[in-house]
Formats: sequence, structure tokens, C-alpha cells
Amino acid sequence: MIADTPEKVRTAQDKGHVAAPQAPAYAVEQPLLVGLVQNHLTARHTRNHPVTVILPAHYAARGEAREGRDEGKYRGGHAGGQRETREWPSLRERLRHGRTAYNAQHRLQGQIDIPLDEVGMWQVRQTASALRELYVDRHPEAACQLVVCSDLKRAAATAHAFADPLGLDVHPDVRVRERSFGDWEGIAVEELAKRFPEDYLSWAQFRGGELKYGAEPKQNVGRRGVEALNDWASKAGSDTDLYVFSHGAWISQTLQTLLGLSEVHGDFADILSMRNAHWVRLAPLELQGALRWRLVDYNHGPAIADTEQWEHPQL
Repeated sequence: MIADTPEKVRTAQDKGHVAAPQAPAYAVEQPLLVGLVQNHLTARHTRNHPVTVILPAHYAARGEAREGRDEGKYRGGHAGGQRETREWPSLRERLRHGRTAYNAQHRLQGQIDIPLDEVGMWQVRQTASALRELYVDRHPEAACQLVVCSDLKRAAATAHAFADPLGLDVHPDVRVRERSFGDWEGIAVEELAKRFPEDYLSWAQFRGGELKYGAEPKQNVGRRGVEALNDWASKAGSDTDLYVFSHGAWISQTLQTLLGLSEVHGDFADILSMRNAHWVRLAPLELQGALRWRLVDYNHGPAIADTEQWEHPQL
């Protein structure tokens, strides 16, 4: 892992990550950490902090205290947070998987079970190391980690890169798999634009043109994602962090459902997909007896992800 200068970190935080302008729809829909790495996500329970959902995450109190100390080596923006008093699963982290050949070729993957490519395997090793240093090694009070992943091999490989060195079991869950894109799966985005210009434009503008070809409705993805997160969060103890490794569209649509954004804008256009091998953190908050989730970090990753080496490492 490369230690970064304050200038590099500041630049990374300022610019963030946005979808590629030439393919807005693909950028939103392509596969994620939950968390974690884009093929991941996490959540945490702690004695003094609420649970965080990430796609990996920590409870707000811990995350808030850490931001100033830890951002030196790990890039990404955060949404802040305040200390909670109720004991809920503290943080959940969602991570997106590393790169695949389809990612590199700008093809829609959906539920095609394609593995990580060589660059993707390198990316998830960098992210797994960052996650362990930030959220495990520096915080021995978080005694346990619960690791969940999509049943697709690219997300499973991302999860194992984090879990195996810690001796943790990985729990696959079909509800965490990527959104299905029906007949469009496996087709390059440029080809979709040429073969189906009107429907491609409808998809790119969040008007649902992909649904004609058997794509899974975004509302269904969000519902199954929230159901899975709530189930696994309920199984995490007060000393346990929950890590969920998933995909780009799944994370975006689950997050918008979880935070209630989909009730305001039903087109699911409010949150862009994360980069490969990046993560999200959520913190729980109890208000008037009801559990809500707050966004702590989004599209967070190792600082090296803001260099040319992230897509073109010297392997």
C-alpha cells in the first residue's frame, strides 16, 4: 500500500468519482462493497455504536472519530455522523467486486457469472488490505466480523480476499446478487446504443427502456437487497461488524431503497454506481423507536485508486 501525501488525499476527496459521461446508464448499472469493494458491503454492531451498512461500514460514532485519523491513506468522501446511544448493529459496509473482463470491455454483466480478471484480483487485494487495516486491525473492540456476499463468483472472490486472512466464513446469499438485465446481458454498451437506440436512450435517461428485454425492475432489486441486509443485521451481535460484498446496480438500488430516496424519485437516478473494489458505510440511528440508516461514506477506496495504477497495475 502506498502512503499518500496530504495533497493527494485532498485531491481524491475533492474530485470523487462520477459515471463516465459517454455511457451514463452503464455507469449507473454496472456491477460492487456493498459495500465493499464493488462487489461488497458491510455492517457493524458495537457496544457503543449503531450498526453500519456498507458495503463495509462501522457505527457512526466510531466512523466519525476515525475520519480525521484514517483518511490519510484511504480516499473517498464521507457524509459525517454523530454518536448514537442505542445499541444496534453498528455499521454495515457494502463493497463492490473488483474488475472483470466485461467491466473492461464495457459489457453489461448482470447475473452472468463471470470471474474477476487479473487486474480485478489485484484490486480486491488492495481493498481487502485497506479494509482490514481500517476496520479490523485498528479497532480490536470490534471483536467479530460477519461476511456476506452475492452468490456470483466475482463478488465471492472479493469477499474471500477480505475474509480468508482473518479466518472468517463467507456466507453467500442469492438476494445479494446483481440486478438481472435479461436479454441485454453480455452485450457491449456501444452495441446496445446502435441496436436499440430508442430503448438504450430510455434506459440512459432512467425511463425503463431495458424492461422490454427482461431486465429486473429496480424496485425489486431494492426490496430484496433491503430484506437481505435486515436479515443479516439482525444476526450480527453487538460486537460484530457486517460486511456485504455485492455489485454496482444492487448497491445503488438497495441504498436508495434503504434511505427512502426511491419513494421520492422512483427512477432510482439519485445515486451513481461505485467504482470497482470500493465501498459504502452506513450507520444506524434510532428515532422515536424506529431504526433508520445514515450514509457515512460512499465510493470509498484505497488512495491508489486515484492513480493510473488502479486500472493499469504493473502485475
